[in-house]
Amino acid sequence: MTKDEMRIRQWTKNEIELFRRAHRPVVEFDLYKIMAELLVEKHPRQKYEDLEMRTGSMTRVVNAANSVLQIGRPMDLMLDYIVKRIPQDNAVILLTGVGKCYPLLRSHKILNDLHDRLAQGIVLMMFPGRYEDGYLYLFGDVKDGNNYRAKPI
Repeated sequence: MTKDEMRIRQWTKNEIELFRRAHRPVVEFDLYKIMAELLVEKHPRQKYEDLEMRTGSMTRVVNAANSVLQIGRPMDLMLDYIVKRIPQDNAVILLTGVGKCYPLLRSHKILNDLHDRLAQGIVLMMFPGRYEDGYLYLFGDVKDGNNYRAKPI
């Protein structure tokens, strides 16, 4: 665990407390935990591992996971999971686990589609990387080519 990770965890804890003092409910969603839970509800973990071993292709695993989760489709399981657990309109939604999901899940897809489903509220995504000129660089160097309305905090 890096020094920066510990600093970010403490900062996140402090920010959650500030929102709560301001009577804003905060709901944290660890995207990795949600993804893992939903995937094993459909198939045992071993099936995904066997697919990678059998095909030698992480792309096949990514495509299979996205298909099972219905990412980007009207019945997107990740978004349904999140939206059903938001307690009220003024909640602060904290998305964590972004780096742990890579490359199986892309955060831009979750952000874009979540924005379309939310009437209001604040979405904070703890992103392990840097933000520069409207682009996010995962782990500081993986540029996904998507432009974000994000602001560094």
